[in-house]
Amino acid sequence: YTSAPYTRLVYSLCSPLTTTIRAIDGKLVNYNGDEIKTNAQKYVYSDISNHWAMDIILRFSYTGIGFEGDTFRPDEKINAKDFQMLLGMCGIYSQTDLQDDAPVTRTDAVKYILDSYGYNKIAQLKGVFITDFTDNFKLQENDVGYIAIAKGFDLIKGDGNSFRPYDALTRAECLALCYNIIDSSISKA
Repeated sequence: YTSAPYTRLVYSLCSPLTTTIRAIDGKLVNYNGDEIKTNAQKYVYSDISNHWAMDIILRFSYTGIGFEGDTFRPDEKINAKDFQMLLGMCGIYSQTDLQDDAPVTRTDAVKYILDSYGYNKIAQLKGVFITDFTDNFKLQENDVGYIAIAKGFDLIKGDGNSFRPYDALTRAECLALCYNIIDSSISKA
């Protein structure tokens, strides 16, 4: 065994939220290949107690996915840089170009994710898709397919019966979206 850096094979049992086993020694590792200590929580936040996304934020924090610092700021709008960082930590990458400081809308997030899974051409078909959100009338025609596919894969749930397509995505909603991706059939397709 050598301590020199080199590429290693790892096996994933399900998703970054469960476990990844390093083939060479059988240890649990996170998305970055760093060993996961049992019950070690990398991020501890003082502002998530009683928040609707607390369980999801905690699950990710145990796997080393989160924001540096002692606050998560769950209801803060997420910018493109942080959005892409979180999705990258979950192994989701896209060719979609987002400006670093720009806020990410809920529709931007869906488009980015579907592009990373290769669904963008299908989502762009006109007159094929419908959604059942009460605020469908707010959707631009070019975005309907993206929202319908994301809803079909259970990536998005909406707020009750509405989606609020052009509202800014919050940090908590971004992590919930990451969780839904990992938990959905799109990551297994």
